[in-house]
Amino acid sequence: MSKRVLCLVLLGLVSLFTSSWAAAQSPPTIVKSFSAANVPINGSTTLSFTISNPNPATDLTGVSFNDNIPSGLIVADPDSLNGSCDISFVSLGVSTVTLTNYTLLANSSCTFSVDVLATSGGDKVNTTDPITSTEGGTGGTATATVTVDLPAPDVSKTFGAASIPLHGTTSLSFTISNNADATGTGIGFTDSLPAGLVVASPNGLTGSCPAGAISATAGGTSITLSGAVLDPGVNCTFSVNVTGNSAGTMNNAVSTISSSETGPIPATASASLVVVAAPTIAKSFGAASIPSGGTTSLSFTITNPNASTSSSGIAFTDAFPAGLVIATPNGLTGSCGGGTITATAGSGSVSLSGATLAASGSCVFAVNVTSTTVGTMNNTTGTVTSLEGGTGNTASASLGVAMPAPPGIAKAFGAASIPVNAITSLTFTLANPNSTSSLTGVSFVDSLPAGLVVATPNGIAGSCSGTITATAGSTSVSLAGGTLAPSATCSFTVNVMGTSAGTKNNTTGAISSTESGAGLTASASLLIVAAPSISAAFVPPTATIDTPFTLTFTLTNSNAAATLTGVAFSDTLPAGLVIASPNALSNTCGGTATAASGSGTISLSGGSINGATTCTLSVSVVAGNEGAYSTTTSTVTAINGGTGNAATASVTVFATPHVTPTLSLWNLLLLALVVVVFGLRARRH
Repeated sequence: MSKRVLCLVLLGLVSLFTSSWAAAQSPPTIVKSFSAANVPINGSTTLSFTISNPNPATDLTGVSFNDNIPSGLIVADPDSLNGSCDISFVSLGVSTVTLTNYTLLANSSCTFSVDVLATSGGDKVNTTDPITSTEGGTGGTATATVTVDLPAPDVSKTFGAASIPLHGTTSLSFTISNNADATGTGIGFTDSLPAGLVVASPNGLTGSCPAGAISATAGGTSITLSGAVLDPGVNCTFSVNVTGNSAGTMNNAVSTISSSETGPIPATASASLVVVAAPTIAKSFGAASIPSGGTTSLSFTITNPNASTSSSGIAFTDAFPAGLVIATPNGLTGSCGGGTITATAGSGSVSLSGATLAASGSCVFAVNVTSTTVGTMNNTTGTVTSLEGGTGNTASASLGVAMPAPPGIAKAFGAASIPVNAITSLTFTLANPNSTSSLTGVSFVDSLPAGLVVATPNGIAGSCSGTITATAGSTSVSLAGGTLAPSATCSFTVNVMGTSAGTKNNTTGAISSTESGAGLTASASLLIVAAPSISAAFVPPTATIDTPFTLTFTLTNSNAAATLTGVAFSDTLPAGLVIASPNALSNTCGGTATAASGSGTISLSGGSINGATTCTLSVSVVAGNEGAYSTTTSTVTAINGGTGNAATASVTVFATPHVTPTLSLWNLLLLALVVVVFGLRARRH
């Protein structure tokens, strides 16, 4: 065999052996992974490779692979290449990772990693080319996936005002932005409003988001955007109106926003709105009722109900009903948050302006009011307002105004009784029973009963104002135009004289005043007592010397309603007459009767005569000489009846018994016959 042929045979055998050996070795394996399942756009992640030689006894040489990184991922700079593999066999491009002619010992593996940067969003599926080696030939590929998250849509929100009054309305605006470099679709969010905040009616929706649906039902408690589409770098804006139904700070945040590309993610949109309640007002009168012309207080209480917000510019006006006015002086007390209180005396209103109250603060002030109009004063303020809280409530109160009570009057005589033609005082006392109302034009007339007149002089004295009329000799007393301060009294006195006996019941006319009208009358009684009267008589009217006869005194009390007391008189007998012995004294008049035998004086003292009765005092007298005698008493008096009359009695005394001729029946018949005879003769002639 030639050398050439032998060489060819040997080469064939070597080739056959080599092919058979190679065919018996396993190729290397490759595994790869990203360090994170998701990475934000422009963020980085680590791409790791693990290369293994599965052959237990054979080294693999010429190990190589190439990884073409998918679009949207590039090798980072710096690339942070490192690992247990000899990285000198690794070459990096912008979007490639290559391992060339690497040797792996039998049954060994190594790893290396490189950082990659996400430049576009989406799912990035990265599969290597097949790994190869000299001994093991071609192996498999390795695949790993990372999701590059686009920038989430952004939402911001703002209220149209920092604060609104309770039940006021403001706008709530939303701005949605797509900050990604790719179109965002299905963008949406829900804003759940805090308690006390609702979508206004109407909702005032303005603006839109492309392809999006906005839901904002009037009266509802949420606002929703769904299905919006925004191109890269584009934003959209819309707003709705909201109403605050309860006071307080409304902290409102959007919890999540979503898109088809990102799914739900936390949102950072938040805004706060302060809903401010209006101030409140309450009022009350100091009394439920007053007399016409009286005065009471009117108090106002203003309160800021907001626990965390002050109220400024607080104001209200209270216009009174007709007839109710600010008193003079106005009696203003208290203040209100530095505000201006206007309460002009005599005007029909009170107002407050420019007051400020701290959170939960209040203030109280009061003025005095008066009225001359009788009736019920129903008083309601205007609404109270503030700059922050808007319009609040009104306050109402009622005051009854009644006529003041009329003045009172009382009267009294200075004595219970007086004699006829005597004088006593008559006193009038007037009183104002109203503690808060003056009375003017106080007047009355007192018409005196028959038998009672104003004395001369009238003796007017006293403290009452006005005009007192009491003309001496007249039968009336009057007051006109008097004035009485609240709870005041006054009195005045005149002298009166009784001109006839009897009980004088005296009642005034009704007292009155300008403010009250007519009141009551006053009554008093005065007993005017007539003096006793006396008569005297000798019984019989003729007498004989030294023969006793009777002198009788009859005393009469003509007053039906009065007993006369202290009745007294005396009688001094004329010369020639003396009291007999025994004196035969008889006395039914009470008191002390004196008639000493042989004396010429008869007297009575301290007697008493019941009403409408008489009494007698008699004594026996005797004459020492003949003649005609006459005796006259002193005037009879009584303590309570004054001085009465004197009485005179006469008697004729003869030396012997004196016979008075008497006519018998026969004498009368004879005289009649003579008259008839002389009458007939006269007719004949």
